Amino acid sequence: MLTKRQSQLLVFIHGHIKENGYSPSYKDMQVALKLASRSGIHRHLIALVERGFIRKIPNRARALEVVKLPISATISAPPKGRQEFRPSIVGSNMNEVVQDITLPVFGRIGENCSISVIERSVYKLKLPDGLNETEEYFGSEITGQWMSGIGIYDGDLVIFMRTDSYRSGDLVCAIVDNKFVTIKRFRQFGHSIALEGISEDQETQIYKKSRIELQGKVVLLQRRFGS
Repeated sequence: MLTKRQSQLLVFIHGHIKENGYSPSYKDMQVALKLASRSGIHRHLIALVERGFIRKIPNRARALEVVKLPISATISAPPKGRQEFRPSIVGSNMNEVVQDITLPVFGRIGENCSISVIERSVYKLKLPDGLNETEEYFGSEITGQWMSGIGIYDGDLVIFMRTDSYRSGDLVCAIVDNKFVTIKRFRQFGHSIALEGISEDQETQIYKKSRIELQGKVVLLQRRFGS
């Protein structure tokens, strides 16, 4: 079992190597974990080596290799007292449209969707209590069963709210490298962003902030008729 700091350090090292091709410096690790001294980094590294999560490559300065990366290290737990986010469901029939707000719908999103295939249409939707009609919303239809583990199925309409504020565990719509659109759980580690897969077989990907454009977070789900 790793401590929270050890898990954070392991994830940061893994993401840095994957992104840059080499290990982070002690200074990089100190800044990422917001520690006052490098002695704390040294202590956590020793613990990770002893537990078999990383190894030092001989005869190479500051060269580390991540040996294993358990789920507990790649997926940070939600804060105590707050469960993982699941969207509220409105309506039960995609054909039952109540005029309240009009929002754009940008085509369909699968596990990974090229931005070039996203097309814009318009949909009318009644907002439930608790959501402000002055906010900006947009939707996308889900294709495939890759989100069924959290109750979102093929054909369901996922509604996003545009925002500048994201919390760990939010379901977000993200554009990666201005090329691919995906829906993932949002995590942040220092100067990196982790996009966590919805299902257990989807790998968590770690990126520099500059590679990610967050478009909004999931707030509602319009259930497909018959689901």
